[in-house]
Amino acid sequence: MFTNAPVGFVGYGYANHRLRESQQVINALVSLVLMFYWLAKNRVFIGSLLIASYGVIALVLSPKPGIAKLLLSSNPSGSP
Repeated sequence: MFTNAPVGFVGYGYANHRLRESQQVINALVSLVLMFYWLAKNRVFIGSLLIASYGVIALVLSPKPGIAKLLLSSNPSGSP
């Protein structure tokens, strides 16, 4: 949904890693909102509430920021 166009301008290393990390968070939040909208449009209110509460618990109430990063990362092995 979002392109990686600005990655070439900031170079490689820490800034590139932080940009990709924030892009993953933005992509996850946008997909969560779109899924919530689709379920609410199709009158599946219980499922949409469960998915929204799971997203809030995973992003806000996680004891470490690494847990939210692990849940949102598309590469669970941890390699770059």
